[in-house]
Amino acid sequence: MNTVLAAIDFAAASARVAVTASDLAAALGARLVLFNAFPLPELPANSQVSSEEIDALIADAQAAARSRLSGLAPETRPRT
Repeated sequence: MNTVLAAIDFAAASARVAVTASDLAAALGARLVLFNAFPLPELPANSQVSSEEIDALIADAQAAARSRLSGLAPETRPRT
């Protein structure tokens, strides 16, 4: 199975990138994967942050990225 991987950063052009990648995937009969990397918050070296708090920060960042990605989903459906 072929896969088209499109990296997006939610800049203004991201929606167009997602649509173009979707069209390409449809033309190739491939699966579309939208990818977003997000930075983790910087913490001072001497901070007393627990692993649970770090996990919560990561989960919040992941949830925000998923929400933004789902906003692109209607635009990435193949057009007829």
